[in-house]
Amino acid sequence: MFESMVGGAAEPVNCPPLPIRIRDTAPVIPEKIERIRRSRRNRHQHFPPGLFADPAWDLLLYLYSSDLCSKRTTVSKAVAAADVPETTGHRWLSHLLQLGLCERRPDPVDARRQYVSLTTRGRECMDGYFRAQVGFERKEEGGRNT
Repeated sequence: MFESMVGGAAEPVNCPPLPIRIRDTAPVIPEKIERIRRSRRNRHQHFPPGLFADPAWDLLLYLYSSDLCSKRTTVSKAVAAADVPETTGHRWLSHLLQLGLCERRPDPVDARRQYVSLTTRGRECMDGYFRAQVGFERKEEGGRNT
């Protein structure tokens, strides 16, 4: 029905097939993060463009998924994951960098390319958020009368 603002979202973070080694402290599996990202992108098919925009969260989800899978990601792929105009994605990425939630690193082989990843602080924030979500979901499931 409606198309995405930038004509296509970033590809999913493809983890190797299970079993993979996910950080022991991770409160969530990468597949759940990808389901969240797909669900967020799906909104663009049902609502007018620009209605839903949360580039910081989309960037953090993409970087977190990459982190869980131990995959390096480039700045351009992370910005595309925000599903907003490129300049907006770069502006939000810069904001996350200033907050210390992610960091850039140059590609040692190709000076034109830079990688971006969560910092320890960014990872702890995402872990904490999803740990709280898991607790909330368990509490909700336990309180249902079925």
